Amino acid sequence: MYVARVTVPPGLRSVLRRRELIQSTGTTVRAVAVVVASEVLARWRRQLHELGRLVVTNAPMDAAELLKIADGSPVLRAGGHMRLVAAGAVSGLGVDYLLRKAADGALGMFWRAAGVDGHLVPVEALEIDDPATGRRIVPHPAQMPAVALATRAVGVHEVPASDVREVAGQLLSDAGPVAIAALDAPGRPGWMFAPDVGLLLDRHHVEVLAAQVSALQAVVASTIDAAALKAAKAAQRVEGRGVVQVGGKWAVKRFSEAVELYCASPAGLPESVASATERGQRRKGLMLFSEFMGDPLLGKVDGDMLRAFRDGPLKLVPANANHLPKSIRQATMPATVEALNADGRAWPVLRPAMQAERMQWLVRLFRWLHEKDYLAMNLAAGLRGEKGITRSQFKAQQREDLGDDARGPFTPCELMAILSTPTYRTGNGEHVTKRNERWRPFEYWLPMLGLFSGLRIREACQLWLDDVVQRDGIWCLDINETTPDKSLKTLDSRRLLPLHDVLIEAGFVQWCDALRAAGYRRLFAELTFSAGDAAYAKEAKRAMSAMLLKLGMPRDGKKVFHSLRHNANDALARVSDAAGMDEHMRRFARYQLMGHSVGDDVNARNYTSASIAEKAALIAGMKFDIPVIHPFDIEAGLVAVRAALENKMGARRGREDMGPAA
Repeated sequence: MYVARVTVPPGLRSVLRRRELIQSTGTTVRAVAVVVASEVLARWRRQLHELGRLVVTNAPMDAAELLKIADGSPVLRAGGHMRLVAAGAVSGLGVDYLLRKAADGALGMFWRAAGVDGHLVPVEALEIDDPATGRRIVPHPAQMPAVALATRAVGVHEVPASDVREVAGQLLSDAGPVAIAALDAPGRPGWMFAPDVGLLLDRHHVEVLAAQVSALQAVVASTIDAAALKAAKAAQRVEGRGVVQVGGKWAVKRFSEAVELYCASPAGLPESVASATERGQRRKGLMLFSEFMGDPLLGKVDGDMLRAFRDGPLKLVPANANHLPKSIRQATMPATVEALNADGRAWPVLRPAMQAERMQWLVRLFRWLHEKDYLAMNLAAGLRGEKGITRSQFKAQQREDLGDDARGPFTPCELMAILSTPTYRTGNGEHVTKRNERWRPFEYWLPMLGLFSGLRIREACQLWLDDVVQRDGIWCLDINETTPDKSLKTLDSRRLLPLHDVLIEAGFVQWCDALRAAGYRRLFAELTFSAGDAAYAKEAKRAMSAMLLKLGMPRDGKKVFHSLRHNANDALARVSDAAGMDEHMRRFARYQLMGHSVGDDVNARNYTSASIAEKAALIAGMKFDIPVIHPFDIEAGLVAVRAALENKMGARRGREDMGPAA
């Protein structure tokens, strides 16, 4: 009896648990056996090739990975388009494997447009660049063919088949984003969409078809040896002992698998969070639990484990971790925390509000798993009502989160009183005569920025001079967190704010120029950085509170710096005519200026952005009944900054604070 035999490559032996594959041909006739063996060997080689490419990407493939591939994914079965990185995770195949299959022509690549300006143009109207490949030249937007149609693209667009191999290859090489000039126009065969501004694709912006990924997953699953699969299931049962009382079809799945399912499933996180960037942030936040707690089986997670994470590792996570020096940033957050502790430098941790937010993400994840019948019970239900922070921290967080209800705007009389104080009558601090008192420039500028720009006090205090920029000839404030000392409340807080004429006329731009000329880097160099929640705003909050108390306003938490932000929002809402914008566009622009999420406002969601000129027109329409403000005294301001720096203690004396990295 003849047999077919093939040696298993060393790299696959731990997966297949065999050194060779043997199968009888079922015949003693050599000629027949050769034909049968050839078919068997060809099938084995194809399977080993597929499995080998997978293991190169995900080696070594343990029992959990085998089961993930063999069991399939409900996200993939749901169909539709999904992000490449999510598809790689939920399928168990990995991003690199999917990119290789795309390069082989087995997987299409897509890009989702969200209001991108460009042109629809027939392929035949474009000049041929390479006859061999059929590639065409995409002209500059101003030189498009006469038949081209200007449009604003939305929805999913496919990367041309002729470009997929090159795009996938570049993404595989990790050479950075790939520039692409045009994509196939959806619903218009023979047409392409050419964005006016060059499009850059990276792994996080590419989408794939779930059905195609599912088919690839099935091919790889067919290569898994039955004995290896049986052993993997046995290992899973052993590890899952003691969790059967939880119940549910995913009780023996890993926490990380649940996160990938939740973040990728159309009925999961995408249903409530439209922004892919925000979904990525939440996925990263959820994965902190997996990193610190060892990626447990879902059935082994309980309230005590969640509390242990909340009261232990979560309190050690550094704020703005992306801004840590490269020597400290590690592949995982636990390793990063360890490296930061070993380094010994002071670095702020996540604010209590941010810690509480991440716990809420976990609670929502487990609630969703229960609602979708992946788990028989909500494993985080016991955490309801628990804040995990002190009473004072909770109150501070509550004041911040519920500020729109708890803190109202200043009345016209109160605004008049604030802007009639001596500093606004003289532009300097000559009214300060007591030896134990001093005047600082932030006392002049902060209330103005709160009123005419709607800034939160932390946003204003952490501004750098580089954040005062010109865009399209308009002076703006760039609200960002590009340095370690900055922190924003939400992703929507990142924004460009055109300066109001009152700020320009008061000399704000000239003051910034003078600070640069004097060698300073921050707008409020006189403020000291604190590792606590207040950052640069601690001293400014005290000064604001003292000023309001002198004006006779009770310190009951109802009238604070944040009240100026309410005044700004109300003034923007009252603007009835700005650069021809309709009511809905004005509302959308106001959301952007205030750093608010568009939320569920259907009308506002129809817009994708407001131009700088439109925002400037809306800002210019803000009107307040206030006294004449004296321009800022630049010379007096420079003297005050130097005095404030010289008044610092120890090593900080005479130096401008630059945050935790200083």
